Amino acid sequence: MTLLESSNLMNNADFRNRVKAAALQYALYIQGQPNNPNSRSRWAQNMLAAPDQIAGTLAGGVVMNVNVQSAGEAVTDQNLAAAVQAVSDLQM
Repeated sequence: MTLLESSNLMNNADFRNRVKAAALQYALYIQGQPNNPNSRSRWAQNMLAAPDQIAGTLAGGVVMNVNVQSAGEAVTDQNLAAAVQAVSDLQM
C-alpha cells in the first residue's frame, strides 16, 4: 500500500469499526485470563470503557502491520485480529 492508501485506510469508518470489534474481543479475552499484569487489565478496562477512542489509537499501527499492508481493506478478520493484538500488546 502507498502512504496515501495507508492514511485513507486509517480513517476508513468500516475499517475502524473492524479494528474496534477485534480490540473488544481481545479485551474480553484478557479479562477472562487469570493473573494478568496491571497494564493488561488496565488496557482491557480502558478498551471496554472507551472503544471508539482506543480503536482510534490502534488504527494507525494496525494499518502498518505487514498483513494489513499486503491485503489492504480486504484483510481477513483473522489477520486483522492478529494485527490488533500485536499493536495492543505494544500499547500495554
